[in-house]
Amino acid sequence: WPKETGPRELVVEMERVPDPVRALFGELTASPLFMLDVSGSMQHEQRLELLKKVMGLLLGGAYAFESLNIIAYSNTAEPWQDSMVAGTPENVADALEYVRGLEPRAATHMSAAFEAATRVGRGEDGDCDRL
Repeated sequence: WPKETGPRELVVEMERVPDPVRALFGELTASPLFMLDVSGSMQHEQRLELLKKVMGLLLGGAYAFESLNIIAYSNTAEPWQDSMVAGTPENVADALEYVRGLEPRAATHMSAAFEAATRVGRGEDGDCDRL
């Protein structure tokens, strides 16, 4: 420290920035089943790119999941896995890569997504607790 002034205390107040994921979705559950619209309309206004960014926040390591799965739907529904899988770092990283590879497809057929959710929402590592 400088001899003429000696040690000084510096106090910095920081504003807490709200968690954007919790602002969008509320509290996250331990075993989510994400249903992602990848229909053709998602190519407009960069909607799919925004969805990928939000999923990147969810799957980027800041949140822990007991289990998870993803269904990408348009005119058909394609699950990432056949059932809920453990939320291990390896599975979460693989899920993120799956999301990053999604491209807009055909029309929207939400009932196909819900039908798929009833099939893949259960698993050895736990059942989904929120769509």
